[in-house]
Amino acid sequence: MNRLLLLAAFLFSLPAVALAGRLQGVTLSGAPLITVLGGYAQAAPLQATSTITNASGRSLRLGLQRQIRSEVSGSENNFCFGVNCYPPTVTTAPSPITLANGGTDNSMVLDYTPNNYAGITVIRYALYEVGTQDSTYLTVRFDATQRVLATVASRAPESVLSQPWPNPAAAGSAVALRYDAATAQGGTLQLISLATGATVARQGLGQPSAALLGYDFGNAGGIASGRLVVVGSRAEVLVLPFGLQPGLYSCLLLDFRGQLLAARRLQVQ
Repeated sequence: MNRLLLLAAFLFSLPAVALAGRLQGVTLSGAPLITVLGGYAQAAPLQATSTITNASGRSLRLGLQRQIRSEVSGSENNFCFGVNCYPPTVTTAPSPITLANGGTDNSMVLDYTPNNYAGITVIRYALYEVGTQDSTYLTVRFDATQRVLATVASRAPESVLSQPWPNPAAAGSAVALRYDAATAQGGTLQLISLATGATVARQGLGQPSAALLGYDFGNAGGIASGRLVVVGSRAEVLVLPFGLQPGLYSCLLLDFRGQLLAARRLQVQ
């Protein structure tokens, strides 16, 4: 009997042990993985952002630590957290933030400067509760393998990703692209400014459109500005450049591993 009681006590303790060290109720947008694409010769840094949401039921003091998994020699990376930004020599933000229950924080900005060195740098960012070992993670893959963004991927066949139409597009208009659903399943479509290298919109693919964003596609007025919206049966994507500054943008199709499949250039007037 005593052995059975000890076994039962052990089994009931397993879930608590499995969850130890995980920061419960706190999420990082884009987690677990964000891929940022750019050219290694571009002057502006490649940049990722993430919104922190606290649904833990209590106010939290949070810190951020940068953990480099692989790094291109000669490149630089830095991050902003709270009201401060930190150089490459700082690994852990010395100033935590306090985030109330139900609150969000948008101060997490993650920069990468290739310095004309080609390659991929992978960095994991650990968000942790101060005074504990509880953490949640976001990994960012900075891909600067091409001198100019997407020069090779722009030659991908149109059966994978069509050319944008219309192109040039007026700000506020809808731009249609067709993509191969089987190839892109589980991947993402990103809209990147060629002037700054910043990702201005990102949409996951391979899921029913209604489940993704919950829009009523019969009501164009219900579509939010500046978002990528999947319509139809994983066959067509609308890029909505409403509010974008005139200039050149790249529409990038990535597979589920974050590898670049195809790229198309879009001009907004």
